[in-house]
Amino acid sequence: MKTFSNIILVVLFILVFSCKPDKPTKPNEELKLHEVVAIGDSNKIEIVTWNIERFPKTDDSDDYVKAIIEDLDADIYVLQEIQSKNKFASMLGEMDDYNYLLHTNRTGLSLAVVYKNGLVKVKNSSDIFQENEHFFAGRPPL
Repeated sequence: MKTFSNIILVVLFILVFSCKPDKPTKPNEELKLHEVVAIGDSNKIEIVTWNIERFPKTDDSDDYVKAIIEDLDADIYVLQEIQSKNKFASMLGEMDDYNYLLHTNRTGLSLAVVYKNGLVKVKNSSDIFQENEHFFAGRPPL
């Protein structure tokens, strides 16, 4: 009986001490970003396309994407695979110099056009090829 009790204690010990959070959380921890070289040029219009693959993939995705957009300093960004419209809207709400157009589709992976406020004004937008969306994996062009 004592052997059985010892086995149970060892198993419990292993279970308790092998469980750890997925990532350590430190308050006020700075984001570790690769250096982003600004491409902004007042004599040109810079357009960036970026498939950010099911945004947000992590809890920090919005901080990283926001930092990259601001540091890169392009005029227009076309972002594919926005999965959380609310998280995306919240992120852009913190970016005073930018506005956005968000296009949803039946796949749940939205398309966004992010643009500098002082440079671009969207008059209208439309989906094209909706009648043939199967050619576009359910995500026809905007």
